[in-house]
Amino acid sequence: MADTNLIEEILKRTDIVDIISRYINVTKKGRSHVALCPFHDDKNPSLMISRDKQIFKCFVCGAGGNAFSFVERIEKIPFMEAVKKVASYIGYDDPRLNKTSAYTKVDDEKEMMYRAHQELTSFYRYNLTTKQGAKAKEYLENRHLTRDLQNKYSLGYAPEDGFKTIEYLVSKGFSYKTLEEAGIATHVQDGYLDRNHGRIIYPIFDEQNRPIAYSARRLNDEEDVPKYVNSVDSDIFHKSEILYNYSHALEASLREGKVYVVEGFNDVYALARVGLDGAVALMGTALTNKHIALLRALKSEIILCLDPDEAGKKAMIKASDMLDKAHLDYSMKLFPRGENRDLDDYLNDEGEESFKTYLKTTGDKFSFLLSVYEGGERLKSARDKQKFINAFIPKLLSLDESLEKDDIIIKLARITGFEVEAIRRAVENAKNKVDENDSITIDTTPTFQRKEQSQRMSRLKRAERSMLYYMLSEKDAVEFYEKNLSFFIDDVYRNIASFLIKYSSDHEKMNSQDIISMLSSSGLDNKDELVKTVCDLDLDETLNKIPYSVEAMQEYRKVIIEEKTKINERDLLSHTLQGKSIEEKARIIEDYATVRDERKK
Repeated sequence: MADTNLIEEILKRTDIVDIISRYINVTKKGRSHVALCPFHDDKNPSLMISRDKQIFKCFVCGAGGNAFSFVERIEKIPFMEAVKKVASYIGYDDPRLNKTSAYTKVDDEKEMMYRAHQELTSFYRYNLTTKQGAKAKEYLENRHLTRDLQNKYSLGYAPEDGFKTIEYLVSKGFSYKTLEEAGIATHVQDGYLDRNHGRIIYPIFDEQNRPIAYSARRLNDEEDVPKYVNSVDSDIFHKSEILYNYSHALEASLREGKVYVVEGFNDVYALARVGLDGAVALMGTALTNKHIALLRALKSEIILCLDPDEAGKKAMIKASDMLDKAHLDYSMKLFPRGENRDLDDYLNDEGEESFKTYLKTTGDKFSFLLSVYEGGERLKSARDKQKFINAFIPKLLSLDESLEKDDIIIKLARITGFEVEAIRRAVENAKNKVDENDSITIDTTPTFQRKEQSQRMSRLKRAERSMLYYMLSEKDAVEFYEKNLSFFIDDVYRNIASFLIKYSSDHEKMNSQDIISMLSSSGLDNKDELVKTVCDLDLDETLNKIPYSVEAMQEYRKVIIEEKTKINERDLLSHTLQGKSIEEKARIIEDYATVRDERKK
């Protein structure tokens, strides 16, 4: 069970805006802050962050909670790991954070996976220094990877006899089940085999510099054998969430002031060979929201530098779109016409000084797009050409009449085949359209919120919601509920009320922030729904305007009991009507209506 005093202490020192800003771009709006919600495909800022209440809430997908909840959800980690991460962000240290009692059985299983990878990585590194690893060592040295670089990146060799590797790990106390679930062992007819056997090993580390996966390269040129064998996803490794070399780049990017986003680990090594350690690799995956959060945390200049082939350039354009959406500053590597070598090959062919000069040739997204399409890429249709022009219009609108503006328009005309004057007219029309819209006020309230506000809540729903709202802040309200009602019709409200009764008995005061944290760490199956509902109530300004009173609680109780009675009567009527003839149903309904009308008099 989590230490509630510790969690309360960390929460008191935490600013939710600062924490969320580490992951996504946050903008101040009035007394609150807003952002594009990272938990759904958000087009307009629908995530509201309250510094006063220290909670966040999305008015579209419903996600909500406090700083711990946000980190838990966006990192996809257990609650206590999120607490530890927030503590590290604010520089808070406490021995209680290291107690294993805070972890569940699932976390213990993950810990065994981490330990297995740590043991195996050491085993691979040792085997690179042995006689059977000589060929692998020779290969690495031919790729200009010195012993220092081999040690720095924990490179290794997996012995040819993969069965013995697994038996070695079993002798160290790891079960076959753990090794298989971790993606290390694969079950074959003769037993369990190391899936990396006979290959050069490139370990993949997480943000805490723990080995969690491998990329294993073959040593021979057999065509029927895959060149690389990569770890499958596991409980501790999700390829789309990892940036290779991130743990090294954390420190290096602060020192160097920049981080290169490259294609693969050989590109990372190429940069390291010329003294640039602030590089991370996508390892063949597209840029994801998780990657965006990791890059944001580096607080360094981002330089997109994927491979210069057609696939790499397209990937850079897609990545730039994501960085634009995340409002992160970046530049892009500009490639000379006809260049198709990756960084490693360029360095080996041209030498260190030429390579350093080559890296300096960068530009903004517009310069990159112009270089790509001037360099031979073709726009296939009139629609593609129009979209291409439209992408440049914001850039052209930002420029006064200048040689730079004229140069871009001329290049756009050459690429698309449109006349220069036609492009100028398009830019002028766009400018006029912007001016016309300056005075228009747009309702930015999310559709979900407007719909919810326009719907009249049922009498029962409003009464239960109001009573629960006061129970979040008033112990007297909790006591009133427990003594005079003790039930809600709404399942979620009833679950929260039961939780509040227990909380009230253990605490002197009700604290919604603490309640959110405890619900987040509760392990309940519907904890996300409970946290979301508490956030909804805490942010409900309509309820906040009505002061707490015993008279109000009594009125809510009266409504709830009346509505429950009606529900019970309707359920009883429905049960009574089952199996009856049409004539009998008509008589029963008539009697029911008569009794109901008499009660109203």
